Amino acid sequence: TASEDQTFDILKRALGCEMRELMTAIPPGEHPETAATSLRKFVEPLFQVAVEPVFTDYYTPKAGHAFASMEKEYRRISYPQTVVRGQVRMIRRRVGGGYFTILTPPEGASPTKRVAFRSRFVHVAVGYPGLKFLPDLMEYREQHRDYGRVVNAYEPHEQIYERLHRAPGTVLVRGGGIVASRVLQRLIDDRDRYGLQTRILHVFRTFVTSSHGPNRWMRRRGGDGVFRLPGLVAPVGNGRNPPGAI
Repeated sequence: TASEDQTFDILKRALGCEMRELMTAIPPGEHPETAATSLRKFVEPLFQVAVEPVFTDYYTPKAGHAFASMEKEYRRISYPQTVVRGQVRMIRRRVGGGYFTILTPPEGASPTKRVAFRSRFVHVAVGYPGLKFLPDLMEYREQHRDYGRVVNAYEPHEQIYERLHRAPGTVLVRGGGIVASRVLQRLIDDRDRYGLQTRILHVFRTFVTSSHGPNRWMRRRGGDGVFRLPGLVAPVGNGRNPPGAI
C-alpha cells in the first residue's frame, strides 16, 4: 500500500540505510515429504505414539538420520539465503502484514551503518536470557573473586580445557542436564584423545539407581545417577541444579 511504501521511504531517509526485501525461499506448492511409503511405515509411528512410554520408549531419531533430514530441508528451502547476521535495533509490524526490521550488520558487510528489511516473517535469536548460580556458588565467586575456575557452562570457559592440557587437574561437574552431558563429553574426549590426566567428578542432587515412580504406570527408567529420558524430546536432568555448572 501507499502508506507502507511511504513508511519504507521514511525509514530510508531517517536512518540513511540500505533497503532490502526478504522473500520466502520455499518453492510454491512444494512441501516436506510426509506420506508413508508402506503400510508398516504408516502403522509403526501410530503404534509408537499410542503406547509410549508404558510399553515402548519415547521415539528418538538416530543422530545421523536427524542431521541428514535437516540438511535436506536446509538445502531445499535455500535457508542460507534467508539468514542475515547482525544486531537488531528495531522491529515494527507492517499495516499490510509482515515486518520492518532495522539491523546493524557486521562491520564491512554493508555500505551503510543500518539496513532495513521488509519481510513476511522475522525470527530473532535473542540468546540465553541470563546465568544462574546456586547460592553457595554465587557466595564463593563473590567472596573469592574467582571467576575463572567456578564457571557456568553457558559462560566462556575454554581456559579450563586449556589449563587441563598443560597440567593434570580435577574437574567437578555439577548438574545432570543436556549441557552438563556435553561438558562431560568434551572432558572425556580430550582425556582420551590427548592422554590427559584429568580426574572428573560428577555431582548429583538426587542419585538415581533404578526405575522409580509412584506406581507401575508412572515410572521412569534410571540408573548411574540420572533419569533415562529421551534426548531432545523431553527435559533431561536429575534435579534443580543449573545446567552444566562446573
